[in-house]
Amino acid sequence: MTLLIHILDLIGIAAFAATGALLASKRGMDVFGGLVLAFVTGIGGGTMRDMILDVPVFWLTEPGYITACLAGFFLVYFFQWRFREAPKATINLLDMIGLAVFTILGAQKTILLGLPPATAIMMGVLTGCGGGLLRDVLANEVPMILTRKKLYATASLAGAILFVLINPISPVIAVTIGFIAVITLRLGSLFKDWRLPFFPK
Repeated sequence: MTLLIHILDLIGIAAFAATGALLASKRGMDVFGGLVLAFVTGIGGGTMRDMILDVPVFWLTEPGYITACLAGFFLVYFFQWRFREAPKATINLLDMIGLAVFTILGAQKTILLGLPPATAIMMGVLTGCGGGLLRDVLANEVPMILTRKKLYATASLAGAILFVLINPISPVIAVTIGFIAVITLRLGSLFKDWRLPFFPK
């Protein structure tokens, strides 16, 4: 289980980093700008989580996370001609994977620290959404978390809640259900126009 979680963590970081690199390419940035967006997106949410929880920042002592960010960046850099065929769809796909993985891992880490379930849910959402929020702000894009027509933070919240509720029964099932919930809500939002009600004008 620990090995699976670590592998998912690295995959999520690489996927998020790739979305940062893709957005940098879309905005016409240079290589340095692409690296900045890749790293901010890949490790930004987890960094904010660890600083709030007052624990060692996860990537400072584990070079594998830096390698995962670089892998996501170089995947886009060397194959951007392929990604550009459907850049928006590609960003959405990779971002969805990162959102699901980081939501669950953020909530899980908080629970393992012995903190309350409500805190775990909040840290799950922060871990899942934080990197993408920083990416979009730095690239002068409307953050996905604030896009009213698509479920984003709501999908993360639902996945975190399900994980926290099921985790005492079975951690493996909790990870699976939480992950599927985030993916399902994001897919429904993207392809079936699922969304929350708007504030009345």
